[in-house]
Amino acid sequence: MWKLKYVVGRLSPNRTFPTSLRLFNHASTQQRHPPQPSSTVISQTNFSRAISLTKQLILSNSHTACSSLFHALTHSQAPNFVSVLIVAFCELGHVQEALSVYRNVSSLPLLKACNALLHALVNTHRFDSLWEVYGDMVSRGFSPTVVSYGILMQCCCSQADSVGARKLFDEMLHRKIEPTVVVYTIMIRVLCNESRMGDAEGVFRLMRESGVAPNLYTYKTLMHGYGKVANVIRVFELYAEMLWHGLHPNVVTFTTMIDILCKVVGDLKTARNCFVYMAKFGVVPNAYAYNSLIDGYCKAGNLSEAMRWKLEMERSKISPDVFTYNILIKGLCDLGRLEEAEGLMQKMKAAGVLANSVTYNVMIDGYCKKGNMEKAIEVCSEMVERKIEPNVITYSTLIDGFCKNRSVNAAMGMYTEMVIKGLVPDVVTYTALIDGHCKHGNMKEAFRLLKEMLDAGLTPNAITFSCLIDGLLKEGRTSDAIKLFLEKTGAGFAGVKMHSSLYSPNNVTYAILVQGLCKDGQIFKATKFFADMRHNGFQPDMLVYVIMLQAHFRYKHMLDVMMLHADMVKTGVVQNASVHRVLSRGYQENGYLRSAHLCSDHLHGSFMTPSKWFTPLVQRSVNKLVYVPMSTSNRKAQFHNILKPPKPNQTLKKYLDGNNPTKVLLHFRYLMRERTTFNSIDSFTFLFALKACNKKHSSIHGKQLHGLITKFGYKDIMDNVEPDQVTVTVALSACADTGALELGNSIHNFIRRNGGLKIDLCLNNALINMYAKCGDITTARRLFDSTKIKDVTTWTSMIVGHALHGQAYEALELFSEMNTGFNIVPNDVTFIGVLMACSHAGLVEEGKQHFRSMTEDYGIRPREAHFGCMVDLLCRGGCLKDAYYFIMEMPVQSNAVIWRTLLGACSLHGELELAAEAREKLLKLDPDYVGDSVALSNIYADKRMWNNKMIARNQIKQSRAPGCSSIEVTSGVGEFVIVNNP
Repeated sequence: MWKLKYVVGRLSPNRTFPTSLRLFNHASTQQRHPPQPSSTVISQTNFSRAISLTKQLILSNSHTACSSLFHALTHSQAPNFVSVLIVAFCELGHVQEALSVYRNVSSLPLLKACNALLHALVNTHRFDSLWEVYGDMVSRGFSPTVVSYGILMQCCCSQADSVGARKLFDEMLHRKIEPTVVVYTIMIRVLCNESRMGDAEGVFRLMRESGVAPNLYTYKTLMHGYGKVANVIRVFELYAEMLWHGLHPNVVTFTTMIDILCKVVGDLKTARNCFVYMAKFGVVPNAYAYNSLIDGYCKAGNLSEAMRWKLEMERSKISPDVFTYNILIKGLCDLGRLEEAEGLMQKMKAAGVLANSVTYNVMIDGYCKKGNMEKAIEVCSEMVERKIEPNVITYSTLIDGFCKNRSVNAAMGMYTEMVIKGLVPDVVTYTALIDGHCKHGNMKEAFRLLKEMLDAGLTPNAITFSCLIDGLLKEGRTSDAIKLFLEKTGAGFAGVKMHSSLYSPNNVTYAILVQGLCKDGQIFKATKFFADMRHNGFQPDMLVYVIMLQAHFRYKHMLDVMMLHADMVKTGVVQNASVHRVLSRGYQENGYLRSAHLCSDHLHGSFMTPSKWFTPLVQRSVNKLVYVPMSTSNRKAQFHNILKPPKPNQTLKKYLDGNNPTKVLLHFRYLMRERTTFNSIDSFTFLFALKACNKKHSSIHGKQLHGLITKFGYKDIMDNVEPDQVTVTVALSACADTGALELGNSIHNFIRRNGGLKIDLCLNNALINMYAKCGDITTARRLFDSTKIKDVTTWTSMIVGHALHGQAYEALELFSEMNTGFNIVPNDVTFIGVLMACSHAGLVEEGKQHFRSMTEDYGIRPREAHFGCMVDLLCRGGCLKDAYYFIMEMPVQSNAVIWRTLLGACSLHGELELAAEAREKLLKLDPDYVGDSVALSNIYADKRMWNNKMIARNQIKQSRAPGCSSIEVTSGVGEFVIVNNP
C-alpha cells in the first residue's frame, strides 16, 4: 500500500499525457499475471482509499505513474486491482473506459465493481451494453444480489419494460432474496408508468406485509401514478397515510401534489393551499416548487396569477431562473400572446438570465402553432446569431410546424438541412414527417420514412403507429390498419420489416383504432380490440371508455353500455366527471331516466374536488399527526353540492328537439315523483311537457297538465321563476301547439310586467305564432303590423295564421307584399302556408304555380308537407285523378295522411275505383285505423252495393281497437281494456 501512496505522491498535475485507459492498456501489455484470489493486497478496509487514490491518478493522466502503479500492484499479486480501476472509472463518469477494462480481463471482478459498472451503464442509458455485460457476468459465475436486481429493474423501468421488471422481481423472490424498499419502489414505479395502478397497489400491499416500510419516494411514486389516472382521492389518502406513519413530506412531495392538483384536477385553489402548508412542515419552497405552481397557473391560462407568483418568488429572495421564464413564455405562447412573450424574453435578458435552447424552441413552437412559419425561421436565425446551435428539438418543431401548415415539401427540406448539419433525427422528427404525409394521403412515403426510421435503429412510439393507423383508416383501408396494429411476428407490412419488440401497442394506439372502427360503424370489431386491450394487461383510460360508450349508445346496445359501466365502476375510471356526463346524456337519450339521474347525482361523489376537505385534513395532521379515514357516506355528504346536475328543462327540451313526446312525459312523471310540491319544480317544466302533448295519443295528458297548471294559478307559475327569452319562447311555443290561449295571454302579460325581459324579434315572432294558432288572429295581426323590423319568420307566422283561419286572400296578399315590397326570400314553411291558403280558397291553378315557383325560382326542395298540401289542393278542387297521378309520381314515400286525404275526397265525389285503390294502400300503411273502412263502406252504400258494404263492415268489427281507459297509480300507468268473451 505504501507503493500506491508513493506513486500518487510523485504525480505532477501539470503534465499532460494520453488518456489513462490507453496508459493502462500499455502497462497491462508489459506485465500480466494470472489472478490469485487467495492473495489480497488491497484489503476491504483500504478499498475505498485505493479507489480515491486511483481516481487522482486517472485525473492526472500520468503515463509513468500509471505504469508504476500497475507494476506495483501486479507484483504484489492484487487480483482486485481491476475492480478498483472499474469503480474509479465509473465514479468519474468514464463508462467507456470502465467497460474496456472489464472486457480486457478474463476473470470476474469483485461484486462491487460489477454493480458499479451496471449502474453506470443504466445512468448513461446504454441499455443494450448493460444486458450484454450482464449476460457475460452470469457466464463468468456472477450471482446477482438485491442491489444488482435493483439496477436491472431500474433499466427495465427506463425501457418501459414492465414484463421484464416483473420477471426479475419474481426471480428475486424465488431465490429467497428479500427486496429492499428501493427494489419495491422501482417495481411500483414501473407499474405506475404504465398506469397499472391495481398491480402497483398489490406490490405496495406486499411490501407492507413483508415488513418493509415505504419511504417518501415510495409514496411520491404512488401519488404520481394515481394522479396520472385522475384518482385524486387516493392521492390524498396516501398523503394522509404518509403523515400517519410519521413521514414528513419534503419539497419533492409537495411539488408532486401541486403538479397533480394543477395538471390533473385543475384545482389551483387547493394547489395554492398546499404551497402555503409547506411552511407549517418546515419545508422551505425552492425555485422548483414556485415553478410548479406557476406552471399550473400557466396551463390553466391564468397568466396574471402566474405573474403574481413570479413577483412573490422574487420577494422571497429567490431569483427566477431560466425555467421560470421558459414556463411563463410558454404560457403566453400557448395563449397566442406572442408579442408579450417576446417582451418577457427581453426582460429575461435584462435580468441577466441567459436564454437557452428551450427558450428559443418555445418561441419557435408558438409561431409554428400560429402558422407564422416566417417568424419561426427568423427566431431560429436569431438563435444561431446568439451562438446557440439549433438542436434536434428545434428542427423537429419546425418540421412539425410545416407539416401542420400543409407544407410537407418545406418540412422535408428542413429534414435534409438537419441531416447535412450532422444532427440525427429522432422519433419525434420522423413521427412529425410521417404524420404530415399521412394527413396528405401519401401513405407510401409515410411507410418509406418508417422503414428509414427502423433502419436507423429508432423504435417507433405509440404516436408513430397512431398516425399510420389513423391515415390508413381515413383512406378506408381498415384491414391494413388492423394488420399493422397486430404486427408482432416480424412478417413485415408494406415492405417494412418489423419485430415484435418494436411494436408494443399502448392505450393511445388502441384508442386510435377503436375510435376509427367505431366511426366506420364496425362496433363489433372495436369491441373485440377493446377486449384484447384488457386481455393484454392494458387498463383502458377515460378516452377509450368514452369512445366505446358513445358507440354503444348510438347503436342502442344498452346491455353493452351497462357492462362497460359496471367495468368502469370496478376499475375506478368512473371517478372522472367527463365519463359521468357521457353516461348521463346517453341514458337520457335512450330513455333510461333513472340511470341518467343516478349518474347526475353521483357525479359529485365520484369526482371530488379536494379543496373542501384537504385543509382540515392537513390541519389535523399538522397538529396531532393523526389520520382518521373518511367513510364513503361522509365523503358524499361533503361533496354532494360541489357540481349541480343538469336542469330538468334541458332534458325535456332535448327530448322535444328529438320529437320524442313519450320520453318527455315519462321524464315529467319522474320529476313529479321525485318532488313533492309544485313549487319545487321549475314552472316552465310544465310548459315543456305541455308542448309534448300536442302529439298523437297525448291529448289526455295535455288536458291533465293544463288542468294542473290552471289549478295552481298562472300568477304563481310566473312568479316562482325568472325565465329568460329562450325559456319564454319555448313556453309560448307550447301554448301554440296545445291551443292554450289563456295561458299564452298570461305569459304575454308577464312579459309586459317584467322589465328585465326585452321583447326581441324572436320573442315577438313567438307571440304572433301563439296568437295565430290559438285562434286570436286579430291580436296576431295587430302585433304583426306594430313590428317595425320583420324577418322571414315574422311573415311566415302571419301567413300561416291567416291560412289556418281560412283567410286565403289575406295570406296571399301578405306573401305578395313580402316578395315585392320587402324583398324577403320565403322559406319552405312560408310555402306551406301559401299552399294551405290556396287549398282553402280552391285556387288550384294558383297553387300549382306557387308549387312550381318554389322549386324553379327559389330552389326549395319540396318536403312531405308540401306534397300533402298539393294533394289536398287537388282533392278540394275535385281533380281526383290528377291527385292520384301526383301521388304516384311523388319523389318521396307517400304516407297514410296523403292517401286518407284522397280517400276522403273519393267518398265525397263517389269515386269508387280510386277509393278502393286508396284503401289498399292504407291497409299496408295503417291497418289498425277503422275510419278508412268506414269511408269505403259509405261509398258502397251510396252506390247501393250492399254485399260489398257488409264485407267492409265486417272488416271494421274485426280490426276495431277495443275500448281502453288508463289510470296512473304510484309510479306506473295501468290500462283497462274491454274485450268480448269467447
